This record gives sequence, C-alpha cells and structure tokens, in this order.
Amino acid sequence: MRLFDYYSEIGALYAGICVVMGTTAMAQHLYSFVESWHIPSLLNAFSSWYWISLTSILGNSMQEQILKGREEVRNTLASERSQINTDLIETAKWMCNWEWKLAPYNLFVVNNHMIIAACGTALTQIIFLFQLKMSEVTTCGVNRTSPCECPPLTCFNPPPH
Repeated sequence: MRLFDYYSEIGALYAGICVVMGTTAMAQHLYSFVESWHIPSLLNAFSSWYWISLTSILGNSMQEQILKGREEVRNTLASERSQINTDLIETAKWMCNWEWKLAPYNLFVVNNHMIIAACGTALTQIIFLFQLKMSEVTTCGVNRTSPCECPPLTCFNPPPH
C-alpha cells in the first residue's frame, strides 16, 4: 500500500518541477515577446502555458478518479460486507481513508487552480523585469551606464523667442 504513496510522491515532485519550469519559461517568453514583438516568443509562451495546463488537468483528473473509486469501494463495502475477505476489507478501509492529492512535498496542490496561480506568477515576473529595465533608463532615455547629456531641468528656464 505504500507503493501508492511512493508513486504519489514521485509523480507530485515531477508535476511540481513541470509547473515551476513552465511558469518560468512562460514569463521569459512573454517578456521577450513584449520587448521585441517576436511571434515565436509568443508561441513558446503559449506552449509553456499549455504544459502547465496539462499538468494541472492531469492532477485534477487523477484526484477525481481516486475520489470516484473511493466512493465505489465504500458503496461495495457497505452493501456486501459479509461476502468480502477480511484482508480485502482492510485494504478497502485503507482506500476509503486515503486522502490523495498531487502535492509535491505538500507545498502546493497541482490541480486546476494551479493554472491561475502560474499565470499570476508569470505576470508578476514580467512586471518585475520591466521595473528592473525601467530603473536602468534615465530621463534622457539613455542607459544609466553612460553619462547623461541632457540639459539640467529647471523651472526658470525662459522659453526661446
């Protein structure tokens, strides 16, 4: 019975890695698209979003299937308890009490809610990258590593006649 738990731990770790890498890749490709309007970057971002979506849908459907199977076992156990072997009854009780979820080290649950969380994370990363880029630009529009050659701004400069 520990085999199911081991499978869940390994599968959850893989799913967690997929979601984290997909979110990072999606943010990088979206940022690249916004910077250069390069269509392949947008397609790569969409494929990363699709990867996250498939992983999340897989986790959600696995959880739903296990819940359905648990209900079927519970109904069978209740209706035909006298005809079932005692070892099978113990296995059925274990399955009815098993709280399964695809959660890598119980940090987060990989299900449909992960899609929204990944998109929010990617958007946050893009905003952060824009803020970093904007902090490098001076009022002249030149990179801060080169000296600014703009005339100083003062409120009392008379307009030219």
